[in-house]
Amino acid sequence: MGLSFKTGLLNVFTVYLLVMGLTGCSKKQDIAPSDSRPVGPTLGLKNLREIYETMISVTGYPTDHLTRRFYFGSVQTFSQDGRGEKVSAPMMMRLTSMAGLFCNHLIVEERKLTGTNVSTRKFFKKVQFDKDSSYLTPEVREDVLQNYAEFFWRREISEKEKALLNQLLENSIEQQKSDTKKPDQPLLATCTAALSSLEVFTN
Repeated sequence: MGLSFKTGLLNVFTVYLLVMGLTGCSKKQDIAPSDSRPVGPTLGLKNLREIYETMISVTGYPTDHLTRRFYFGSVQTFSQDGRGEKVSAPMMMRLTSMAGLFCNHLIVEERKLTGTNVSTRKFFKKVQFDKDSSYLTPEVREDVLQNYAEFFWRREISEKEKALLNQLLENSIEQQKSDTKKPDQPLLATCTAALSSLEVFTN
């Protein structure tokens, strides 16, 4: 795991809770007093195996050794029974980190698809990986963010979500060194935020 990847995970977690709230707008958790029964819809968590399998499914790429090792080392951090109150800071950090590993692998695999194979990419058809981040034009960003929403959330992206992810992308570009302004880092940050959203790990 390279330095840029670690930096990406730290950057993305600063906006993670905002993205989680926006992408989970259709799911509510009603907190009832301890001596009463819950009223209305409640939040059900997927267990780690379900989250892992969901991430495999929505990214569309087999996992690598690093991701599998991280998964097996994270079992005790996640809710085993789907109860919403089991959410914790360590769990959220682990979830975000695992999403980052999946996204890193996804970017590596799609970067390999060049020439006539570019059209077979799922997420980054319009991205020129051999160019610098300035080539992430509004048209390219729109395409990438909509692909995240389509594959990860199974719906259209909202304007608020788009604005948040675009801001994260801008922040990531600004933090890049002038001689390393490739698109991988901003794409990793936005992909990780989208893949670690509420809709991915709740029922």
